[in-house]
Amino acid sequence: MVDILILLDIVLLMIKKNKIKTIIVGLGKIGMGYDYYHNSKKYILSHAQAIYSSNNYELVCGVDNDPKKIFLFKNKFNVEAFTSIDQALKKYKVDLVIISTPTKTHATMISLLIEKSNIKYILCEKPLSYNYDQVKNILNKIKRKRIKIFVNYYRYFEPSSIKLANLINSNKLGESLRISIWYSKGLYNNCSHFINYLSLFMGKVKNIKIISKGNINKRLDPEPDFVITYENGIAYFLSTSEKKFFHNHMQIIGTKGMVHYINGGDKIEYWKFKNSKKLIGNKTLVSYSTTISKEMNFYQYYVYKEVKKIIHKENSNKYNFESALKTLSILDKIKKLL
Repeated sequence: MVDILILLDIVLLMIKKNKIKTIIVGLGKIGMGYDYYHNSKKYILSHAQAIYSSNNYELVCGVDNDPKKIFLFKNKFNVEAFTSIDQALKKYKVDLVIISTPTKTHATMISLLIEKSNIKYILCEKPLSYNYDQVKNILNKIKRKRIKIFVNYYRYFEPSSIKLANLINSNKLGESLRISIWYSKGLYNNCSHFINYLSLFMGKVKNIKIISKGNINKRLDPEPDFVITYENGIAYFLSTSEKKFFHNHMQIIGTKGMVHYINGGDKIEYWKFKNSKKLIGNKTLVSYSTTISKEMNFYQYYVYKEVKKIIHKENSNKYNFESALKTLSILDKIKKLL
């Protein structure tokens, strides 16, 4: 009996040792708030919920300068929290640092981690920065220290969105794609999700044209209407300029069919062109399939599923830093046209 207990202790120790020790810096909405009062069996929308509920990670501590957020974090997750990253790194040796602070601080936080720690893995909230040049300036440091940085464009990992990208790449919608996208709450904050996602199937950017400058008072995160011409088609991006509600919607139409990507991907409708029984010689759209994407309720889980594979050197092709960097460069070009 004693031998069995000793063996069990060894197994538990090995499991704990293999867990990815993680710090979350920034305990706001995506850091902790979106699903704070939700059960992880129904929603995994924040970094804290994703890490805490995973068998592959250990939530070591959190960092925030807001005492109320620190209290809430400690109360739910029963781990320490600090007011500075320096305090956390002095006490704990970790594998992964998650940066979910405001966008204007991202590049500074990455630089601080490069200079003051031996961290090899960072997950940064999107976008990497409001300033493309600022990120370019630290690229050599990132490469020299062999740091892997993941960026939280979760559609790059979420199964329903990946399935749709594969469908488009297999020519199910045909050619000469025409895309209309409605976005809310900022070019960098929200529209960048779509720009990053389109990189999975639209090919290289050939041209960018501004339709309307939109809300020019939002200098850090403007809301223009614009059009991007890609190798595989053209996409129109239109801002709702509305602060009070979330509206992210995409329609993609090709020579063979159409897709509605509704409410940020919560619902996906796929339509095919078929010969019309009513109008002889014409084609009409017929509903082929509709997916209510429950995976979107767990989007943050899918991000960390792939991050774990890369950290543990398992098979994964989902390292997305270069893709996120290209997205930032497109955002920079759009901003310079305003």
